[in-house]
Amino acid sequence: LGRAWSMQHFALEGYTASPPRPLGDGTSVSSFETSENQLSLALVSSYNFDYVGKIDAELSVQTLEASKYLLQPLPNLFKSTFAKAQRQSPAGQWLQKQIAIFEAGGRRKRKQVLEEFLQYVSQSSASGMEELFSNQAHLFFVRLTSWFSVTLPLVYELPLQLKVFLAFLEFRELSFARAFFESGLVVSLLSSLSSDYDVPDDVRCLAMLVIHKLVSHGRKHKELLCARGLISSVMECVVDGLKWETLKCAGALLVELFRANPEYQKDVLAALFDLMAPHQRPLTQRVGIQVITSLLAAQGGQLPAMLTSS
Repeated sequence: LGRAWSMQHFALEGYTASPPRPLGDGTSVSSFETSENQLSLALVSSYNFDYVGKIDAELSVQTLEASKYLLQPLPNLFKSTFAKAQRQSPAGQWLQKQIAIFEAGGRRKRKQVLEEFLQYVSQSSASGMEELFSNQAHLFFVRLTSWFSVTLPLVYELPLQLKVFLAFLEFRELSFARAFFESGLVVSLLSSLSSDYDVPDDVRCLAMLVIHKLVSHGRKHKELLCARGLISSVMECVVDGLKWETLKCAGALLVELFRANPEYQKDVLAALFDLMAPHQRPLTQRVGIQVITSLLAAQGGQLPAMLTSS
């Protein structure tokens, strides 16, 4: 019965045992075989656990290394581009020094900076201020607009400042054309044409040349300036002007304001008829006649539709 129970127990445990063989001391052989089998299973299980643990450790290390790699910052593909942009050209470095002198100096130093700036630009072969001076050009322009509004009532070196503004508009860069409006410089330019300040004719002439360059950028700029009262300011220059050069600048500006500016063409024509009125002096009438002649020449000798209807 004991032997039968032992064989049944081994069968249930998944062991295969041979019939017990008696030994000399009464111990059966099957007990030794069973102990050996259990020891083998324990060793195999221990080896499997060690192997699985080793694999888990290796996977953890690999996962940690992959996480560290993913957490690393991405390479900056535009690093060289940004470094190149921050690197200033020799002209930009030169203008940066001039800006420092302009800010720290008095009137004479600022006048000298403007003269050297005009000379530097005239000797350059660049096709634009931004190309030549990069972002330093805008920084310098902002300082110039502020100084012009301060020196306008004092009438200090206005022709020199207006020549610098002409240099900025010479390259027809749209960013600087917008800067004239954004900085409020157009308000100071229009004020220089009126009788609010005792401005000489040569300054008025240069101011109208600057405005002429500005309105040549397109219809939008013409409409903005006309909305601010440019036509009446030009009329005031013609009526009060003493030099023929100033009157010619005013007439050329009226011609430009009439072209491609349908919203304000009637206002320009009304101003021209006022210039040719009998009570005006002959020089003023002559300006109005020359403007009409220029408009006729632009239309191939035919009167513009707006002019015939008037």
